[in-house]
Amino acid sequence: MGARGDRQLPCDRRSQGPATGLYFVHPHESEHHFTYYREGAAAARFETRSLPRRYIAEARVLHVSAIFHAISETARDTVLAAIAVAREAGVAVSYDTNLRLKLWLLDQARATIHAAMQQVDIAFPSLDYARLLTGRERPDEIVDFYLDLGARIVALKCGGEGALIAAREERRVIAPVPVEAVDSTGAGDAFAGGFLAYWLETGDPFEAGRRAAAVAAATIAGFGAIAPIPHRAETMAMLA
Repeated sequence: MGARGDRQLPCDRRSQGPATGLYFVHPHESEHHFTYYREGAAAARFETRSLPRRYIAEARVLHVSAIFHAISETARDTVLAAIAVAREAGVAVSYDTNLRLKLWLLDQARATIHAAMQQVDIAFPSLDYARLLTGRERPDEIVDFYLDLGARIVALKCGGEGALIAAREERRVIAPVPVEAVDSTGAGDAFAGGFLAYWLETGDPFEAGRRAAAVAAATIAGFGAIAPIPHRAETMAMLA
């Protein structure tokens, strides 16, 4: 975990031994290729006893990526413990099904992710990963699958086709915001972050999806996963 200047935050955890994990993203015409240097890294050694339980219980939403589930058994247990803390405290849980088959086998990923999905409120599957995980092809079938597992809201990311936002009583297709694509690194994470920020503000998953689409579009219009993410004013200007 990080720190702010010379002041260590109460929820920070540091280790003097293992290195920080590292990966490289290699953009490709149809997808990204990842090179990992994570084995034995500090994050993979994170344990349940190190969870900042009070901070989780005081949050409004806990967001989890399946990648952290994949990097080690202790990380897997820690994710499940964090979800349990959040649910006990009435904190909403969101989960991104990021699938990295260099980190674990597909059958193992399916079992773990499906079990976790039974505990979440908002699911963020991506269409290509979800097809592998669920065996379904059509977007409507995929969102039905995750709604049946227990999610209250499913935000299915469909790349250049936009997104399908589904609640139990309604679903809507969110059109992509047109931009000239430069680098799609981090677009899915930007979408999830934008969605959660605006969902917490408005309580409307469909408006949150519309704004998240603009956040993701701005992200792919620049290089890198962080620098292109737009501020609120930029997001609203794109939608206007």
